[in-house]
This record gives sequence, structure tokens and C-alpha cells, in this order.
Amino acid sequence: MEETYEFPLRIIASGSSGNCVRIGSILIDFGITKKAYLASGEDPASITDLFISHKHADHFNPASIAWALQQGWLVHLPQDALDVFVANRGSKFNLDLYATQIDITDSPESNANLPWDAYTIGDLIVDLIPQKHDDVTSYAFIITHKDGDKIYRLLYSTDLDTLEPSDVGQGLHHLGMFDCIVLEGNYDENWLREYIVTAIDSVDPMVDADTLTDDELKSWVSAHYQLLTKEYRSGLYRAIQNRRHLSKQQARAYVSKHLKPNGQYYEVHRSSQFYEKPWDWDGGLI
Repeated sequence: MEETYEFPLRIIASGSSGNCVRIGSILIDFGITKKAYLASGEDPASITDLFISHKHADHFNPASIAWALQQGWLVHLPQDALDVFVANRGSKFNLDLYATQIDITDSPESNANLPWDAYTIGDLIVDLIPQKHDDVTSYAFIITHKDGDKIYRLLYSTDLDTLEPSDVGQGLHHLGMFDCIVLEGNYDENWLREYIVTAIDSVDPMVDADTLTDDELKSWVSAHYQLLTKEYRSGLYRAIQNRRHLSKQQARAYVSKHLKPNGQYYEVHRSSQFYEKPWDWDGGLI
């Protein structure tokens, strides 16, 4: 039986209300408050590096980033996330004092650019892989641990539109096998489709909901807003946002091909509305 390595992993928070994961002395994303982080029982003194996948608020809390810098952590983040930080905290926080702790991961000078030289942090090696997510680039992370001639690999990726190549990267299919995969499985395809079809049928049964792109669906909702129930108005907008993530079917298909035997899989960033169909759904409120 192939030997496995258990990465020092803890999922502190996951979902649209906030994301934060620790792997050894590395924190990936800080979309929760300092109070929530400390309440989880984590020890800030054990962290050396913080990586931000992208600028969206559930992965990047500017107040928490300011606190992280004050703890002495090295903060690795894309330029657009730093811009958000400056806009949010610039008048309250002297960023110049912490310039040596900040690494812009998508700058030409950064060692995180392709062809990447990996970050070495303790006994872990970190690579960043760009992925497409809505209107931003969201980074996936490969964490590698070497033990003699044995190599163990972990993939962490949330908030991505597709596993396939896109205009920002090569996708995830070319990355080989992993001992541990932490991947978003945000929604159930069948349940999301049923909800959208039912909502549209409630107003216009002649529309083929299955053929609508996200932009077309958004336009349809805007045009028929007053005819929709309150629940469907908000629910359809949430559904559009969910479709810009990976479904749990997509995630599990990927894992079936890329997770080693006896490997560990953690399905994260689950939608509270569309991950699974409520047993008592009556065609409206969810």
C-alpha cells in the first residue's frame, strides 16, 4: 500500500461568509475577522506567511490583513487586493512600516510568476496557479512536502469558474496526482437547474431556461423582476453567482482522477442555498 502523508491542515472557515485555512505555518486567505480567527483557538504566533487567493471580501478582510501585518506575518497577495487594502485602510494604517512584509504575487519582480520558483516555507513548498473566477484572477495553491525521496502534494483551490484552460491560466487538469485535495464543491447541478427552471416557469413557461447564459439569465431577471416573487428575485441572483463556482459534481469528477489511493479530500465553499436540495422545498422560499 502506498504511503501517505497527513498534511498539517485545518479548515478554520469556509463559505461565502468567510474563508481561512491553515497548513502548517501558512495561512491561506483571511476573509474572517480577527475575533473569529482567535475564537477558533488558533495561535497567531504559529503563523509565518499569509497567502491571499484573490480580492473578494470572503477571502480578504482588510482589517484582518492589517492585524496580520502587525503580528509580523509575511503577506503574499495580488496587486488588486493590495489596492483594495489601501482604499479601505490607507488613511488609518501606515503601510510603509510593513513594506518588507508585503509580497505582490502577480508583479514581474515576484518569485510567484511563471515560470515560478516556489516559495519555501519551513518544510513546505508553495506554488501559485492562476485560475479564472468571474471578473478576477483567483489563485490555486500547490503545497509540496518532501521526505527523502518521497514527495507529497496538496492542492487547495476555491472560487474558480472552470477546471479547464482559460485566458488566465492552464486550468487544473494538467497538475497530476495529489495526496490531499481541498477543492470547492459549491452547488448541486441538478438542484440549481431545477430551481432556475421552476423560477422562470413561474413567469414564462415558454422560455428554455437551460439555454440561458449567466448574462442572459441576469437580463431576464431584470426584465421580469416585478413579476417574480420576492424569494425568486433574490434566489435567481444567488444562482447566477453560484454558477461562477465549481459544482460538487465537477469537483468530485476531478478528485476521482487526481487523488491518489488513500488520499484525503475536503469539499469546501459549499453554498448554503444550493449545495443540496431542501427536503421540504415547496417551489419558492429557500
